[in-house]
Amino acid sequence: MSGPYGGRPWTFSRQRADNQPAGRRAATDRSGDRDGGRWLLFGDVLFAFRYLIPAALIVIGFVILVVGGASDIAVEGWAMFTGAGVSVLLLNFLYRMGVQGDRARDREERAREYFDKHGHWPDQRRQA
Repeated sequence: MSGPYGGRPWTFSRQRADNQPAGRRAATDRSGDRDGGRWLLFGDVLFAFRYLIPAALIVIGFVILVVGGASDIAVEGWAMFTGAGVSVLLLNFLYRMGVQGDRARDREERAREYFDKHGHWPDQRRQA
C-alpha cells in the first residue's frame, strides 16, 4: 500500500500525483490536480518547519535579551531560544544531507542494474 503521494507508504516527495515535478507549473494553476493541490500545502508546511520556526525561535531569543536587559534570566532565555533555533536548523541541514546520500545510493543502484542488463555503464559508449 502506498501513501497519498505514491512511492513508499506515507512518505512525501517533490513529485506530484501526476508525476510532474513540483514547481514546473505556476502555483496557482490547479488544472489536472488529482490530489486537490495538497502538494503545495505540504511544501508550505515544510518551508515553515525548515526556516520559519527556527527563525522565530532565534528572534524570540533576541527579543528576550533586549527586553530583559543584562539580567541573568534574559541571557539564559536568549541562550535557550537561540540554541533551540540553531539546533532545529542544524537538524534540518543534517537530515537533508542524509537524504542526498540516499539519492546517490539509489542512482548507483540504477547504474549497476543497467550494467547488469546491458553490459556497459550508462555513461559509457557501447563498444563496437
